[in-house]
Amino acid sequence: MKTVELLAPSGNEEAFFAAINNGADAVYLGLSSFNARIKADNFNANNIRKITHIAHLFGVKVYITVNTIIKNNEVNEFLSMIDECVNAKVDAFIIQDYGVAYLLKNRYKDIVMHASTQLGIHNLAGALVAKKLGFKRIILSRETSLEDIKNIKQNTDLEIEYFIQGALCVSFSGNCYMSSLISGLSGNRGKCQQYCRKKYAAMLNGEFISKEYHLSTKDLCLIKRLRDLVDAGVCSFKIEGRLRHVGYVSVATAIYRKIIDQNFAYSEDNILELRNAFSRGDFNYDAYLENQKSNIINSKNQNHIGTKIGKLKSFRPFKNDLYELEIETTHQLTSGDGLKLCNGDKEVMSLGVGNVIKKPGNIYKIFTKNRPIMIGLDVYLTLDAQKENVYLNRKRKLKINATITCLVNKPLSLVLEYKNIKARVFSNSILEEALTQPITKEDIIIQLKKTNDTSFEITNIDIKKENVFIAKSVLNDLRRKALEKLEKLIIEDYESKITATKNINYELDLNIKPFKLFNKAIIIDETINYKEINNNFNGLIIYASNNYKNINNKFLELKEHFKEAEFALNLPVILPYIDEKEINGVVANLDNNIYLVANNIYGLNYISTHPVIGGLGLNINNDFAIKSLSDLGVKSIILSLETNINFAKLHEDAFIYDIGYNVMMNFTHCPFIHLTGKSCESCQYSSSLEYKDEFNKSFAIRRIKINSCHFELINYRPINVYKKNNNQVLIDLRHFKNIDFINQIITNEETIKLDNEYSGLLFKSID
Repeated sequence: MKTVELLAPSGNEEAFFAAINNGADAVYLGLSSFNARIKADNFNANNIRKITHIAHLFGVKVYITVNTIIKNNEVNEFLSMIDECVNAKVDAFIIQDYGVAYLLKNRYKDIVMHASTQLGIHNLAGALVAKKLGFKRIILSRETSLEDIKNIKQNTDLEIEYFIQGALCVSFSGNCYMSSLISGLSGNRGKCQQYCRKKYAAMLNGEFISKEYHLSTKDLCLIKRLRDLVDAGVCSFKIEGRLRHVGYVSVATAIYRKIIDQNFAYSEDNILELRNAFSRGDFNYDAYLENQKSNIINSKNQNHIGTKIGKLKSFRPFKNDLYELEIETTHQLTSGDGLKLCNGDKEVMSLGVGNVIKKPGNIYKIFTKNRPIMIGLDVYLTLDAQKENVYLNRKRKLKINATITCLVNKPLSLVLEYKNIKARVFSNSILEEALTQPITKEDIIIQLKKTNDTSFEITNIDIKKENVFIAKSVLNDLRRKALEKLEKLIIEDYESKITATKNINYELDLNIKPFKLFNKAIIIDETINYKEINNNFNGLIIYASNNYKNINNKFLELKEHFKEAEFALNLPVILPYIDEKEINGVVANLDNNIYLVANNIYGLNYISTHPVIGGLGLNINNDFAIKSLSDLGVKSIILSLETNINFAKLHEDAFIYDIGYNVMMNFTHCPFIHLTGKSCESCQYSSSLEYKDEFNKSFAIRRIKINSCHFELINYRPINVYKKNNNQVLIDLRHFKNIDFINQIITNEETIKLDNEYSGLLFKSID
């Protein structure tokens, strides 16, 4: 059987021990800053060494999440934190930021870096770039197909990690600007406000469809696909959930441990336990492994709902402002259970079970301070206390052997052995022959097996004994010393193989190659009549929503019309296996002087054949990221939408997205299938689909089609920072319909007045 790593989340110490005790092979955790789950309790410099010691004692690896974007002024603080982790002998770092990868690769020898899922690696080209950047492992986007996993494994030696359980982000690989653009709190900085979990009104061709949680995804549960993933090349199964309660961590880790050990055999009971631990009604059991476009969204519930177990039969006032509820269920309710009462799809109330009385006929009487709205409500189990406690009370032990030698006129000798590691200790005094009450083997065994407060269990004891007297206190003291020594030796043996150290010759070279290209560029697509656009620009980026097949002809037309301009093709953010061949063919047929705008890591793989511009999707926001891309060979960059004005001024030779309706998120599920229930064979695509929030703000949805489709959610208002900086100007014209106004935007040297305009993020403090 192929071996696979089980990787569990640890948002705090309690979750860490739950993961360890229930069989995790590795844990991932963050420190108090610079991680994508900043709301978790997390860890710090004071306890990270203790945590790694405990993990390494059990042979469990520790991966540190530094999967956020950092700023120039944070580098010293960031490196100080990394130094603490390196000194603590952590096993690897999970990284999103190109600049962080550059810093760590240059500052530390032999450091192990894992490419975060937020780098959006989902095809072979992206994997090859990750390898160039120094990554040992890639954490694939959840949108990666089985075919793409196989292709990566067959053509690289990279380790492949894949999410098997937990929350799905609706935006491709967690790359989302919605939170930062609305609230100033960035998901790329660990502070996502989860606007995707709110209700939106779906409007199709101006007609109201429904108001539901149209951007809220089901939780992932790949329990049925584990063997497929291993056969495809996945070496690490990852459970999402650093913000989830400790019970979820214990249940999910224990169940997947059992399934892996049973050669991937699972039961419906396993699924039920996972659902009770956390689910939004039902799971997505296939993710995007088959390029699936449906069964992604759970529009009815955005929170944990658990499993339906019965009905509310009655309720009545009780004493002390309590209500007595009678619930009919075949589930054995116990104190500590969590319940929800629902009226159809609508959650009515949550309650915890305290005192519970079992009555005949599967009736349970419980008490609550809140009055239900009506009898007949559905009852859902959200926490099965009895089962969770089984997992929470587990304690992992290392099974060891003991050899004790008790000879007259010799010191007492004790050897503890774990695998090939031996710890030998001796008593301080010489043993004397017993005159009356020699110690028995049974007495020795009883004392040596007193290991309950340690991480060890002595399973076999070999006793070599003469007629001697030994005080119990001597045995206890020797046992403690031997266990301490063995623990130290096991940890030292494990950590001797971790070789990451600070590079004494470390010196950063930030000599960045000049990026200056064209000072004013516009973005257009097939919806704009380019023949009516004036030529007051010297760069033109083509955004092909549906016409990649004809893109070469389009460039010929444009070159004939705009003779003085340079041209670029905007590459799609998402490029699965079924589309890769076509795009590779398009690129191969392009003139070598046409630029490519890379909005995903895979686009950097074209540097050998075409000049490449690092696009918005790379989220470049510090000097070291710029240096990293410069070293790869990119010709220019578009700074992140989350860039502030001070950083923009430092890099005036880079592009700034000055004017336009920017993309807030990309997603690969089909909203039209979700809303209409139709299949691709009867495609309901319309360019007039939009989601409206509670403030009547309208977010348009645009389709990108090659062979497969993906979709973009567009900001409800345009960014407008034109001429507030000296950077290369980037003007996105795709959502402006009036040609006269478009020409005004292109020619005006002052700030253009736009409806609902705002300054983007250049003048905000994004956190």
